Amino acid sequence: MDRVRVFIDMGAVREVCREPEARNTAQEYGDRIAEAARGFAAKDTGAGAASITAVVTDYGETVEADVSWDEAHHYMYFDEVGTYKMAAHPALGPALDEFAQ
Repeated sequence: MDRVRVFIDMGAVREVCREPEARNTAQEYGDRIAEAARGFAAKDTGAGAASITAVVTDYGETVEADVSWDEAHHYMYFDEVGTYKMAAHPALGPALDEFAQ
């Protein structure tokens, strides 16, 4: 079996992250994942699912899109991971899996 070596030029990564387009791309993909997660989310009233959004943070050298529900709908965590009384009904995991392929 051949060995593969991968070298990442972190200076180049930081340079790319400084470009305005990096933030736009993170927001675009974050929004797409949030939309998919809303589709997977358990819905009683639908308020928890509707609260799932993407928030992009620019750290200067990196850009991140955090996809989650808002603080008022923190109970969505229990749907995501389950409890000893309730099976998990994940939304974020399957949404991310759709884009990981």
